[in-house]
Amino acid sequence: MRETGFAATYPGDRVEAIGQLMGPNLLGEYFRVFDAEHDQSADKTRLVFKILPPDEVKALAQAGVIR
Repeated sequence: MRETGFAATYPGDRVEAIGQLMGPNLLGEYFRVFDAEHDQSADKTRLVFKILPPDEVKALAQAGVIR
């Protein structure tokens, strides 16, 4: 079964990325940042992404948000 999300760590404070649309990856999947946790002592942010379902990707494409 394919995972529906993943997390990655970035330098600095990236909490403003919540809601940001990202992608596509090599499989054509798009993601949205849905959570972020900034560690001030390390100055790193862990972003949590969710893979968008195909119907949402189709709607974004029809609206001209993505190609």
